[in-house]
Amino acid sequence: MAKPILSKFELLDLIARNEILWLYMLTEKGYSYWGATSKLRRLHKEGLAIPFIVKDAPRGAWILTEKGYERLWYLHRRGIYGESAYCKAREH
Repeated sequence: MAKPILSKFELLDLIARNEILWLYMLTEKGYSYWGATSKLRRLHKEGLAIPFIVKDAPRGAWILTEKGYERLWYLHRRGIYGESAYCKAREH
C-alpha cells in the first residue's frame, strides 16, 4: 500500500476547515500514529500550528497559528498547489 501524502498546503487547509485537527483524523486518512505526529510536529517547528490544550480534555488536538493562516492565504493566492476550500469560502 502506498503511503498517504498530504502536502503542507493540504494539511494547513484541512486544519483551517475543521478549526481543530484531531490526530485521529490523520490516522483515518492512512497515516500511522507516528507519521501523523511527525507531520504536525514539523508544522509546529515552523510556527504554523500548535497543540490545542484544554484542561481535562484529551490530547491530540492541533490548531493553526496566525502565521499558519497567513501561509495558507499566501499559498492559496499563488495558486501553485490548487485552491483552498477554506480560503475560497472566506473570499465571498
